[in-house]
Order: sequence, then C-alpha cells, then structure tokens
Amino acid sequence: MITARLEVFISTPTVWGYMGKKVNIYLDDDTLAFWGKIPSGERSGIIREAIGEYVKKGPDEPHAEAIRHLRRRQSILDLELRQREAEFTRNSTQLLRLTGQGEVQVNKDEFWDELMSKAKTYQEIDATYTSFTGKSRYRIESTDDNRIRILNMRTKRTTSNFSQKTVDKALDRLIAAGGSLPVGQFISVKMHEYTVVALHPRVYTYCGIIHWRHEEMTAVTEDMIPEQSDSTGGPPPGDWVSNESWLAVTVDGRRGHVSINHRYFASTKIVYHLIDDDHPEFCGAHGPDFWQTKRYIFTKPGLMIWGAGGPVEVLTPVVKD
Repeated sequence: MITARLEVFISTPTVWGYMGKKVNIYLDDDTLAFWGKIPSGERSGIIREAIGEYVKKGPDEPHAEAIRHLRRRQSILDLELRQREAEFTRNSTQLLRLTGQGEVQVNKDEFWDELMSKAKTYQEIDATYTSFTGKSRYRIESTDDNRIRILNMRTKRTTSNFSQKTVDKALDRLIAAGGSLPVGQFISVKMHEYTVVALHPRVYTYCGIIHWRHEEMTAVTEDMIPEQSDSTGGPPPGDWVSNESWLAVTVDGRRGHVSINHRYFASTKIVYHLIDDDHPEFCGAHGPDFWQTKRYIFTKPGLMIWGAGGPVEVLTPVVKD
C-alpha cells in the first residue's frame, strides 16, 4: 500500500479574518483516490468539518474500549463453551458405548413406525417444521406407499421423499458412531435429515451434532405442566429436574423447563426456560434461553401449536421408581 504526504492549509475564521497554518497528512491509496475527486477549494473545509464533528462527539467512555474487548471475548468464550459441551457429550456417549452402558439399542421397525405415525399427524394438522437454522420451512405432503414425501415451503416442490431403507441406513451410521454424528453425516439429503430429527423423539441436534437420546421420554399434555402466579414459583431449577413449579422437558430435543404463569391484570402464558439454547425459533425471542406466549394449544399429547409457528414437540423424562 502506497501512502502520500500532503500539505493542507487549515484555516479558522476569527474576527480579524481567517487564520491557520499548513499541516501534513498521510493518505493511503484508496483515500488518496477520493481526495483527488474533491474540488481543491473545498478540501480544507471538509477536513475542518470532520475534525469539528470528532470534537463534538467527545472521547469514548472511559471504559468503552475495554467493554468492546470484553464483549468480543465473551462471544468467543460462548462459542468455545458450546463446542466443549458438544465434545463432552460425544465423549460421554463414546465412553458409555465402550463400557457397554450407553450402547444405542433400537428396533428399526418400531423407529420407522413411530416416525410414520408422527408424519401422518403433521400432515393431518398441516403442521410445519424447520431446518436446523430455522431459515427454511417444510410440510409433510403425503405418507402414501410407506414413503414420507416432503413439501418445501419456499420452492413448493414435493419431489423429495424417502423410505424406511434410508432411515435404517442412517440408524446404522448412528449406532456405529456410538450415538452422535455431525449434521450431514446422519442422512446426506438435508431435507430428509431435518424431517427425521424434527419428527422422531429419540434423535435431536445440538451444537451441530445429531444425538441419540438414551432417556425414555413421554409426551407432555397441558395438565401435566405446573402452574404458578407472578408472586409464586421462582426461577427454574439449576439442573434438568422437575419441581412443584417447573416441569423438566425437551422442546424439539432441547432440554429445558416449562411452567404456566397466571399473571395479574394480564393473560396467562406458557413459559419455557431452555438449557440447550440453540432452538431455531425460541432462543433469542425474549432472551438467550427464555420464551413465552399466551397463544398456544396442545393439539395432541406432546405437540404444542403456538401463535407464530409450530408445532413443537414437548416431552418429559419418564421418572422410574
């Protein structure tokens, strides 16, 4: 990069006329090109105005640069934490598999039957689901001939479909990997992978990894959810457990807690606090892990429709005596 040294006469109006002196400035190539396009009689005025605006703004807050640095660092640490959590989950899964405690055991026919049942439900209620990023939406077009056919809401195409053979091969890969696979390696066709993960309660995605859920889960109905008022209840537990005010659940595979809040002088709302804060629709709506709405209905056990989208799958761990 070439720099150029320029002499500029900076003048300032006074009661006696204009006073000033020449100063040297250095410009890089790009700025010098802009400089050449400014009429020669206007250049000093432009510099004076720029300096004046800078002075009006005043110096940054005393800790502004430190704050910016810490915020950048916080973002980096947050990403590293997510990656570490995903790595910990993969490591734990592999350890359990190798020690014989966490081996993925699946009946492929039962898995497919449950997937087909959920697909038919989604088709029946005309429900949509999203890609892992939440940017694309899909519907179940049909379940004829023991195949699941997908409607891409953006392109309106219905040519993408898959059968049990595709899912069986995906399960073989997941079992061989010990229950965790990077997104894209479970099923190579993205829409098929989105569909299986969205519809089946045993598989979920977190931090770019598709996982097998070892916990036995059951579908949540509204009467299972604890109720509280503005003056009772308090925050959810720190661990993924239930108490009298909060029910431990998964929302589309993400761990969290749910409660129904009866508010004074306002509508009753269902409130979710997510532990796994990467839900494509919920996270970021009211905070990184907090989501609520007054427009919701459980159309079927485990399926909640909400005002701006849905359904979402809401399950809770089976408590064994």
